[in-house]
Amino acid sequence: MEQYIKDLEGIIDDIDEIVESIVLKNKGYILKNVKLRLFNRGRDGSGNLIEPEYMPNTIEYKKSQRQRSSHVTLRDSGDFYRSFVVEYKNNTIFIESNVRYKSELIQKYGEDIFNLTEHEVSNVIMLIIEPEIEKILRKLPPMKNEVL
Repeated sequence: MEQYIKDLEGIIDDIDEIVESIVLKNKGYILKNVKLRLFNRGRDGSGNLIEPEYMPNTIEYKKSQRQRSSHVTLRDSGDFYRSFVVEYKNNTIFIESNVRYKSELIQKYGEDIFNLTEHEVSNVIMLIIEPEIEKILRKLPPMKNEVL
């Protein structure tokens, strides 16, 4: 039992690194959800519609290009979406971008365009992080009964 507790304490000591590894290993899933939300729903990480809405001339242009124009998607050429990266700091998942016009997007649409929604965070925890931690815990050698 003593060894089991030591092994468990080792996992607890390394939990931040373990979660970071899990998050980064699943960055594709995380980014896919963010991109789909932006594109399909036009909502930021707080769940608000991305505003300001497209100007009439932008709507006409998007229609001529057969692009979605019913709401702001932040996807025109695709450069912004392709620039997304996942970072994990201080127990928080961040979406970052190195696109050259990032500051203009933040100024116009706000920082929340980079945030995950509460639902997305819950999904990452329940569907990805918890099952991976359970796998790690299942690999622990069985607890041996010791006579006290």
